[in-house]
Amino acid sequence: MTNFPVHTLDQLIDQDRAIDFPAFGHADAWAVGQRIVATARERSMPVTAAIWLGEQRVFHTGLKGTSADNDQWMERKAALVRRYDANSWLTTQRLLTYGIEEESARLGLDPLTHTLSGGGFPIRVRGTSVGVAVVSGISDDADHALVVEALQWRLDSQAAPEPAGAPIRHTVAFRLVHEPGSEAETQFLTTAAETLAAIDGVEHFEVNKQVSAKSDLRWQFSMLFADQAAYDAYNAHPAHVAFVKSHWQSEVAVFQEYDFVPHPGGR
Repeated sequence: MTNFPVHTLDQLIDQDRAIDFPAFGHADAWAVGQRIVATARERSMPVTAAIWLGEQRVFHTGLKGTSADNDQWMERKAALVRRYDANSWLTTQRLLTYGIEEESARLGLDPLTHTLSGGGFPIRVRGTSVGVAVVSGISDDADHALVVEALQWRLDSQAAPEPAGAPIRHTVAFRLVHEPGSEAETQFLTTAAETLAAIDGVEHFEVNKQVSAKSDLRWQFSMLFADQAAYDAYNAHPAHVAFVKSHWQSEVAVFQEYDFVPHPGGR
């Protein structure tokens, strides 16, 4: 059995302020969600978990032993976090300190939409709330401790230097609309090669001509990156984004394939 720490009100306040990310996106939400699942399974905890970024629920899972009722609990915990911009266990303890029934009635908390329970925690980026992480299924303090543990783990991992990863091979393929050898095709290939190969982070660049079983002509651009970070930087580069958007379905070429895979073998 796992023993969870009992926090004072001041400790809960400090904890609420301390978990503040330099950045937090979909990949972070997925990592936190997976951490919650792994920890819950290891400790045989029947929990549900959800993570919102803004109003979008980007992660949601329910382990064995939970039900749709837990989903309703998570919705109400998340509503409490959004209302007070504080973790739900902190808000609950504050109201307990001042008299829960009187205070909740005075503040107009609808029990159908809000619940005074632990397990909901705001996701903040440099002091601004950008989402909510919620756990439901155990006790209030255990739900709270589990979500805090996962968020703190992600925060710590962001602070630590990331080890170099395996090289990544990225491929973009376009099916050409014009006849082979046309001026439009030549201009397209020149623009593609100059744009994609010139972006920082591309270690190796290849252009390959392919003919499909239907006799469609494709030009495939293959790039090698040192690691995931280099690929992410390239993928978000304005020049790359503009090029892909402008050729998504133009008169010259139709965007056909966009993929990346780990490439342990190097070049």
